[in-house]
Amino acid sequence: MQLPYHLDAATQAWLSYFSSSDRGSSADIALADDTGIIAGMKTAAAVRLDGEALGTGGGSGIALNPGLNLVGLPLRDPTINRVSDLLLLNGIQDNVSVIILADGGDFKVVDQAGDPGDIAITGGQSFILTAQRAATVTINGEAWTNVTDPAAAPKMLTGIQMTDTTPVLGVSGSIVDEGTGVNRAGFRVTVKNLSTGSAYAAATVDSEMGYRLTVVDIETMRAARVGDLLEITAQSQSPFIGVKPVRYTVTTEDVLQSLIQLPELVAYEIPRETELLANYPNPFNPETWIPYRLAEDGFVTLTIYDQTGRVVRRIDVGHRVAAVYESRSKAIYWDGRNDLGEGVASGVYFYHLTAADYSATRRMLILK
Repeated sequence: MQLPYHLDAATQAWLSYFSSSDRGSSADIALADDTGIIAGMKTAAAVRLDGEALGTGGGSGIALNPGLNLVGLPLRDPTINRVSDLLLLNGIQDNVSVIILADGGDFKVVDQAGDPGDIAITGGQSFILTAQRAATVTINGEAWTNVTDPAAAPKMLTGIQMTDTTPVLGVSGSIVDEGTGVNRAGFRVTVKNLSTGSAYAAATVDSEMGYRLTVVDIETMRAARVGDLLEITAQSQSPFIGVKPVRYTVTTEDVLQSLIQLPELVAYEIPRETELLANYPNPFNPETWIPYRLAEDGFVTLTIYDQTGRVVRRIDVGHRVAAVYESRSKAIYWDGRNDLGEGVASGVYFYHLTAADYSATRRMLILK
């Protein structure tokens, strides 16, 4: 099994139990009589569970909340044989218009007897119901066994087999500090499928676990498809912290596992003011780096002049996002040559930076 998913009735969010590290998290819920689970499987499997009947004294129930509900049938009620029989129960009748279930490798919708998804009910199935109001549905009966062959395990999971598309997708990742590489918390992460236009958001849990997001699309059955382009962005509570967006293309393995471990998002400082800093080294020969800080996005240009005011070199840096550009990998590089590619003479030069409404000039020295 790759991932079990369930629906949080209070928040109407789909949650994924990713691994044993999730013990005690919001995804690690206590199982109730009517808990429904969707499991992402690597391969087909039979699961045998032995135990006592759910409920008390042959009675149990299904608790419905307004909105989406992912539930199971806790007991084998003799009055409930097919999916459409659920629509006749008190608490569901006149409250739930359709029932969505997995059958034959597909999601199917049942709103009346005889629909293509109106199959015989067996133990271990999960049903998605959208309720207009809260209700408790009474269920009476015996424990499920599903055993027709003593050597066979009861059918506990109804699978949805997909090749290039999955209706359920777990997404996880982390946000790290640009300077230290340490995980950061306090961000709202948005995963947008640029191929479909759908967007989903989640908050980071803490600095250790990063963010977790579960996407379930029961209408089009396409939470993700092989080749879909995802864009992952994050917003900080602080206006002086930015995060570089990441784009990711969904692979066949992602769809088969219904799980994507995304590349790290990198959080960086956004300066309070735009500033041109001193070049380094200075004096220099033959190259130098010119650092700067941007408080807002904009097009950046650096112009280098000699002592007479003649333009020696113009460097169009291009559009840059608000951030700190101080390291050698980010600062503007000058190799000591003019626009013709010729090395300039020793002496004093001036470098002038323009970025949006900002401009500033500083002095540097070449010694040969």
